[in-house]
Amino acid sequence: MPKTAKSLGLLINAQIDERKDPIKSTQAAIAYLKYLKASFGKWYLAAIAYNCGDGRLKRAIQEAGSDSLSVLLDPDAKFIPLESRMYIRKILSVSLLFHNVDTLKTNDYDYFLYFFANTLLATIEVAPATPLSQIASKVGISLDTLKSYNPQFKRAMTPTFAQTYS
Repeated sequence: MPKTAKSLGLLINAQIDERKDPIKSTQAAIAYLKYLKASFGKWYLAAIAYNCGDGRLKRAIQEAGSDSLSVLLDPDAKFIPLESRMYIRKILSVSLLFHNVDTLKTNDYDYFLYFFANTLLATIEVAPATPLSQIASKVGISLDTLKSYNPQFKRAMTPTFAQTYS
């Protein structure tokens, strides 16, 4: 959400949306999840709050009278939104799947284990208002590839307001 992203130091304006920056948004997400874990004391609660908001989860816990996962996921009581109930179920399912590497390998899903193994991301510092086409040319990749790795740029250049930009 924009307000949360800005509170975590991400820029959102007419030139850029750092929520879409794969590195900066990941760093912000880690910081936010750590904050939520410290606030709620349990990782599953942090994950639910990440999805539906900490205020919404606090109200749900108060209404349920419990922070138990089985209580909060009750489909009849609907303490938390359906999207959040499904979100935590997906996280738990993937966690269980990745804790059983043999199942992945025997079902021919082991490519998940190596999906990003050959992907190399690099961060470079560039001057303000540098055309993305110039950056792509200098690093030897196509403009489309550069844009695919940098979806945060809303224009065909780096932001004009910074002395340098990563």
